[in-house]
Amino acid sequence: MKRGSLAAAPPAVAPPAASKRSLGERLQLEEAQLLEAEEEDEEEEAARQALEDVPMRLRLAAAADGARGGGRGAAPAPRERRENKNRPVEQSSRRPVARGAHVQWPPSARPSGHDPRFDPPPAGKAAADESALFRKRYRFLFDEALPAERGALKAAAAREKRPERAEALRARLAATEQALQREASARKSESREAARRAREKEAVAGGKRPFYLKKAAAERAELLERYAELKASGRLDKFVEKRRQKLAAKDHKVFGRTGDAKAARS
Repeated sequence: MKRGSLAAAPPAVAPPAASKRSLGERLQLEEAQLLEAEEEDEEEEAARQALEDVPMRLRLAAAADGARGGGRGAAPAPRERRENKNRPVEQSSRRPVARGAHVQWPPSARPSGHDPRFDPPPAGKAAADESALFRKRYRFLFDEALPAERGALKAAAAREKRPERAEALRARLAATEQALQREASARKSESREAARRAREKEAVAGGKRPFYLKKAAAERAELLERYAELKASGRLDKFVEKRRQKLAAKDHKVFGRTGDAKAARS
């Protein structure tokens, strides 16, 4: 009996319900993974097609900045635009400006360190009128400021004991005196020209044809009047001597200090 019982094969044991449930769960998990992989492939294909529409230079710029050029979540970098190619790119107001930022002024708006009111009058059309208007507007400088400065410089140069400082004060004093002399000469020329124009205006009103004095003739008349003034004041010899020394200095610079300078001038 025991031997027969041993020879009979035992019936097959059915798997438990728990093992059947775990197998079904594994199948569902594999099916979900396959669906997720298909969705990822579809998303990658859509992103690749969207990336093909982006220009190559933007993709290269994004790659240079460290952004990914493709795949899920890839997007082209925003491009800064400007209204005109000659204008700079407008910076965002959300980005704070550095404390040590240097402002780049355009040449027309760059701040200058001088007073534009004292700029020389422009050359060209109506330059003489502009110059006369400039001197009339700032006449007080030559009537009040520069004479007072000349007196102060003269007193300071007399009190100064240091040779270098005294020499600098004397140079400023000479420059101030020259400016005053030029202004006085310009005022004389203006008054002389105004008197001549008044005479011409009266002559034209009396029936004379208008006469316009040439520049060379005006300069000659001015020299003759200056000669008469120097002769009447007794300063003609001194002026002629200074003029001779000035011409001799020019000759020495050109021909050297030889006896041929006078012969070359003659």
